[in-house]
Amino acid sequence: MSMKQIYRRIWAWFLAGALLFFAILALGGRIEGRSSLDMHSTSAWLLVIPVGCIVYAAYTSMRYWRCEYCGSALPTKLAKKCTKCGREIDYK
Repeated sequence: MSMKQIYRRIWAWFLAGALLFFAILALGGRIEGRSSLDMHSTSAWLLVIPVGCIVYAAYTSMRYWRCEYCGSALPTKLAKKCTKCGREIDYK
């Protein structure tokens, strides 16, 4: 998998989790006629899904966002070179 695909996958899972989280908060309480922040409602377990998406994005970032040559962790910004070995990172 290329670095560009990893980058897109991380942000896709993170954004999906964030959007689901806010959608459930906004609509969850309205479905049952309760406050949307009532954590004792039966729809509170639905928050597991967006939290799982965000945790998976963090796992993917920690596991795969590494230099292809030396294996060191890359900075969160798209760096042109590895901070440890100095080789150029191919984001194609």
